[in-house]
Amino acid sequence: MCTSAKCRRNMCVIRAGLASMPTLMRTVTLLLICFQLVCTSLSAPSPPIVLFGDSLSDDANGFAGNAKFVLRTNQTYPEELYYRGRWSNGPTWIEFAASMLGVPLTDYGAGGATTGSVPAQVPPLPVGFAGLTVPTTVLSPTLPQQLNMHFLKFNNTLSPGPLYFIFIGANDYFSIVFQKTAVTAGLVTQYIQDAMGQLYSKGARRFVLIQVPDITGIPVFTQNSTYGYYPASAISRMGAEVTQHNANLRQIAMSFPTDHGGSSVYVYDFGGAFSKAANNASAGFTETKKACYVTAYHLADDPVPDTQPIGSPNGSLCSNPDQHVFWDQFHPTRIIHRSIANQFVNQTSSPLFGISSN
Repeated sequence: MCTSAKCRRNMCVIRAGLASMPTLMRTVTLLLICFQLVCTSLSAPSPPIVLFGDSLSDDANGFAGNAKFVLRTNQTYPEELYYRGRWSNGPTWIEFAASMLGVPLTDYGAGGATTGSVPAQVPPLPVGFAGLTVPTTVLSPTLPQQLNMHFLKFNNTLSPGPLYFIFIGANDYFSIVFQKTAVTAGLVTQYIQDAMGQLYSKGARRFVLIQVPDITGIPVFTQNSTYGYYPASAISRMGAEVTQHNANLRQIAMSFPTDHGGSSVYVYDFGGAFSKAANNASAGFTETKKACYVTAYHLADDPVPDTQPIGSPNGSLCSNPDQHVFWDQFHPTRIIHRSIANQFVNQTSSPLFGISSN
């Protein structure tokens, strides 16, 4: 049905042109026009995005958007500081990217999520929070649990059309430092490959694996001298496992399609995009190492003192957040998220994805 002004104008031009043609030519031309209109109306739309991940992609539909992180001071993180339940001061990179591409997004990303190699949880909710009388540990859905949510939603039958993103692993590797676990990249990426196999068995065919960025230089490890508690050896091993993780993802991208006919796998260098965004001189960043919002994060069994006194529930907020690379001790600002999305869209507008940034 032609409803737009532009469409009506075009139809007027078509009718005027047809009126001047001989009958046979007019009939053939009309059939060709109708065929073109039908083909256009039946052309496949840009594929939707389905994402499984952690706080770097949590659009507040995940667990953390509802339960929220808490301060050791029995205060929830200020709503106005953490944008509508995100782990930043604005939308996440995948939200920006989906909007730029004009595609629907189903996002299961949840703050604190892991692949399943270690428990996924946000810090314990303290006594007094929401009427609690004892500290309560709240679990965040692991990668297998996120998959099960999606399978349940679609009755275990998935369309081959969507792009299935998996961006997870950072919290697994944080456990090396915070909980002194022996997690390895081999174990973490095996969970990811298993997830891909499950998705494939239900009908998924197109996968996007997002590499974990360098997490050794984030503010939680560098901003304050009190963080010197964390052993350099543990931080170094964490970084080594992340490097191996990303190498494993590249190997999976090469081997998975061979064993799973009709599938395609794309690997995106999130860390490279992050570095490019952070070092972009035209972006006007004046602070690339320190967090804008310094909060009293509390991790289980973490003896490191709070960065703020107990009497400062809202922490310390900078006056120029858009000139900071990091929003808090773990997460980037909205400006970084948006830049990464721009890079992703420009890099992936290709036949592999069947999508265009228009």
